[in-house]
Amino acid sequence: KFIQALDFNPLDDQDLNDKNKQVYHEYFSQFTHEVNRLKQYLIKLSSDSKWDTHPSTGLSQYPLSIYQFAFEYHTGVKLPTTDLKETFEKIKLWGEKHLTHLMIELECCCGRILNLADDDKSLTLEEKLTRVQSDQSQVWSSKQEMIEAFQKCLAKYRHIFIKEKGFKEFNEPDILVFDNPLLAGGYYYQNKFYLNVCDWESGNAKYEVENLTLHETIPGHHLQIDISLNSSNSNYLCQLFPYVTNGFVEGWGLFAEQLGDSNEDKWIYYGYLQMNILRTFRIIADIMLHVEGSPPEDVIKLAKRYLTMASNAIVSEIYRYRVFPGQAMSYKIGLEVFKLIIKQKFGITDTEDFLKSELVEWYKELLWNTERPLQIFLQENEIILD
Repeated sequence: KFIQALDFNPLDDQDLNDKNKQVYHEYFSQFTHEVNRLKQYLIKLSSDSKWDTHPSTGLSQYPLSIYQFAFEYHTGVKLPTTDLKETFEKIKLWGEKHLTHLMIELECCCGRILNLADDDKSLTLEEKLTRVQSDQSQVWSSKQEMIEAFQKCLAKYRHIFIKEKGFKEFNEPDILVFDNPLLAGGYYYQNKFYLNVCDWESGNAKYEVENLTLHETIPGHHLQIDISLNSSNSNYLCQLFPYVTNGFVEGWGLFAEQLGDSNEDKWIYYGYLQMNILRTFRIIADIMLHVEGSPPEDVIKLAKRYLTMASNAIVSEIYRYRVFPGQAMSYKIGLEVFKLIIKQKFGITDTEDFLKSELVEWYKELLWNTERPLQIFLQENEIILD
């Protein structure tokens, strides 16, 4: 299935001039040639009988120091060297505590959407979620309506952060629309927000627009990366080894979701909670797979208790964690590091205060000094993680 997904079609070149068309087609020709080489290699690799007996669990079959390396490499946080198993147990308990809090908040949010009294116990959380998820007000009437909503949201936050708050901009972000059921709903790369519209009829909801736009564009990934690549403080070593700053980059992206101007909207808050629950569950799932040795099937079963995603999307998520140990930890841990530093440096904990003037100026300085491993970020602010 993965090999079949490596068949690519060239993009529409009608908006390119003759020179750029020639460059693009030369590039695409070379790209296709290399992809075909990759496909042949993967076909040969997959025919090896050793994959028939490859264990289904993650890194738990190896010394715990192997997973420790993966965790530290992707989050940028240094772990204590004594009793690693206990350390990961504490991290998992921390994730479970946050997840419980978020699920309570989610139930309250569902109640507000359904106009239920605070003490109304007539519906279970599952029943509330079923009603909320089936609300037709959050369904797109057309693919174009979905695209225009993201374009409008991006324009709004570009105006707020670039025009009003004075953040630097070197390259204006753009939205590139594509349709591929095998890829994520949206991601950022080189000034482009790639928006996947394959599930516009059933998989994508209106309440996802704000958080996805904030995370991937402005003030999230685009703003942070655009400033970093053009800053005089850009770190060449971090450019060569970007994963060591993944905790900072993804932490900032997740933190950026809390900098919108629509936090009081119950539907947008519902979308935010859904995404935060996913990032928090990743901590539990990663440790189950790579420390406790749980098979993916068990993690998938647990995920379905907390996530409202489609079943095939949940399966895809869990297998992603299995083959990419440590990476999924960087989002929530990065977010908590940002919030911890802001709490200790400014005494601010409430989301509605995250755009106070002194914080905005700190964000500008922070982004101009570019991304760094979270451990260095913590040391700069004289903070030790408990």
